[in-house]
Amino acid sequence: MSKYSSSLKVEIVQLYLEDHISLTILEQKYNIPKRYIRKWVTLTKVQGIEVLRVKHSRRIFSLDFKLNVVRYYKTHDVGYGITAANFNINPSQVHTWNKLFNLYGSQALVSRPKGRPTPMKKSDKKKETITLTEKQKYEERILQLEAKLHDAELDRDFLKKLHALRSGKQIGKKP
Repeated sequence: MSKYSSSLKVEIVQLYLEDHISLTILEQKYNIPKRYIRKWVTLTKVQGIEVLRVKHSRRIFSLDFKLNVVRYYKTHDVGYGITAANFNINPSQVHTWNKLFNLYGSQALVSRPKGRPTPMKKSDKKKETITLTEKQKYEERILQLEAKLHDAELDRDFLKKLHALRSGKQIGKKP
């Protein structure tokens, strides 16, 4: 169950956005930490007010969806919060998927059955491995290359600005 009701979240976000009441005043009035209010406002700005409705169903994410989230995080200069807001998921989920992808590749993002495994006979106790299809292997490779390219572009831009600063040129100034 959610700690705060949907109607309370909507009310607070509307007061912040429409009536321009500060986070500090809202925090004091409703006794809710600023970080929650800030998160609700960000979600609302990105996806609309409906995103604040409490969801009571368990969501299962496909491998393609997880790879899209990781790709977006790696190729855009935004944090976990903005990425999560764009995909309507929890920021900790973005962090977990990114960490798993960095450590083990897309193999780690494949959904596995939940709960205790069924008892098997001794002859059937062979190690079950989940293999990726060719398409998934190519998607993983493309994602890794896109992330490398993005990092290289950031390094290049940084070095250009550093070189310009050292040579005494003005950066970003129009004559």
